[in-house]
Amino acid sequence: MNKFMSWKKTLTLILLLVTPLILVRCGSGGETVASHTVGPVGPSWPSSYYFDATVTPHTIKNNGTVLVTVQIWDSNGNVAGGVLVTIVGPETSGTATSDSGGLASAVLTVTGNAGSIVYLTCGVEDTVLTIPVQVLANGGA
Repeated sequence: MNKFMSWKKTLTLILLLVTPLILVRCGSGGETVASHTVGPVGPSWPSSYYFDATVTPHTIKNNGTVLVTVQIWDSNGNVAGGVLVTIVGPETSGTATSDSGGLASAVLTVTGNAGSIVYLTCGVEDTVLTIPVQVLANGGA
């Protein structure tokens, strides 16, 4: 019985372990540029919109900024332009109107204690969803 893995198995294992770290650690200053998407949710009332939200990056230092992008579509699956979106977080909020591609976005400054998770809430009509943002300890990871 061979006690060692073949070089192909070893290379595959290394790639599986290292690739996620490379993809997440693309930012500068210890921040990640990876995004996190939550949703979809819906239908909203009265217009029956569905939507999801993406935050980029999803891991930041305290008082860092994030881009929140909301994709909106109607009950037939068509993108919905001209829809008002409200985005609220601790000590910050913003509104945006979806464009002709059904996208609305806002840049928010996120404040939180090191090591905590801060929640941003995105709302379309009477429907909301919550998306988490991890606040790094001082000095980052």
